[in-house]
Amino acid sequence: MYFQSRSARNVQLQATSSPGDYFVTITCDDPSILPYVRANVTEDSMLVVTATTDCDVTIGAYTYQAIHLDSVSLLSMTSYSYRGYELKLLSMGNSQIQIANIGYDLAEFTLVGNSTMEISGKIGKLTIISRGKGFIDATRIETANVNATLTGVGSLRVKSTANMNLIVDGTGNLMWCSPKVQMDVTYDYRKKNIVYQC
Repeated sequence: MYFQSRSARNVQLQATSSPGDYFVTITCDDPSILPYVRANVTEDSMLVVTATTDCDVTIGAYTYQAIHLDSVSLLSMTSYSYRGYELKLLSMGNSQIQIANIGYDLAEFTLVGNSTMEISGKIGKLTIISRGKGFIDATRIETANVNATLTGVGSLRVKSTANMNLIVDGTGNLMWCSPKVQMDVTYDYRKKNIVYQC
C-alpha cells in the first residue's frame, strides 16, 4: 500500500493476513468535523488521508511500500510483523515515528523536518537521509549495509553484530558500534562528527 497522511494526530499501521484486505478507521475528538475528513484512493493506488490534529487514524494493509507524512504527531507501526521487498518513508514535519518487526530487502527513510524515529527488525540494505534536526535510532536493526546522508544537524545511531558496510555523507552526527565495520567516507573526514562508541 502507498499511504499519505496530510494531517492527523496518531496514525497506526497494522498488517492484514490477506493481500486483498485493507481498512481505514478514523476517529476524532470533535465528531462534527467527520464530514470534512477524507480517506481517498488516487488513480496511482495511493491512500490519502486528510484529517485534523485531533483525529486518530488506523490503517490495515497486507504490506506497505511507501509512507508520506506531512503533519502527523505519532506514526506507530509496531503491532505485527511487516514484510515486503521495499519500504520508503518520507516525513516532512515533526513526527514521532515508531517502526518495529519489519523485514524488507530495501528500506529508505527520509526525514526533512525534526522527526524522531525508532526502527527495529531486519533490512537487507538501509538508506537514511536526514536533512533536518531529527534523530534516528537504528541500533535494533539487523542489516549488512547502511548508506547514510546526513546534511542537517540531526543524528543517527547504528549498531550491528555482523560485518557491516557503512557509507556516510554529510556533516550530521553519527554514532555507531560494530565489531567489524568497513567504512567508506565520501566526504572530508575531518568535517564529520562521528562518534565510535559501544
